[in-house]
Amino acid sequence: QAEIIDIAQTLEQIDRDSSLAEQERRELNAIERALGKMALGSFGICEECEEEILPKRLFVVPETRFCARCQAVEERQQARTRGLPGAMIR
Repeated sequence: QAEIIDIAQTLEQIDRDSSLAEQERRELNAIERALGKMALGSFGICEECEEEILPKRLFVVPETRFCARCQAVEERQQARTRGLPGAMIR
């Protein structure tokens, strides 16, 4: 029985490590995208409405892709499609 518990704990740790690694990859991709935008001169411009993202938002979330309004719309769309098979999330 102790062996089964050890295996379960090991599998749980592997799952946590995998989740953290995936989160780190997403964060790194977002940072690299922001750096690319800086190089192209498009940093701080919303990818959806093409309006300027407020500096205070960029200060808090420098890798953001959307202004606060478009981010709210994006989150609502994701909430609606979360869990639906075949749902498209952009």
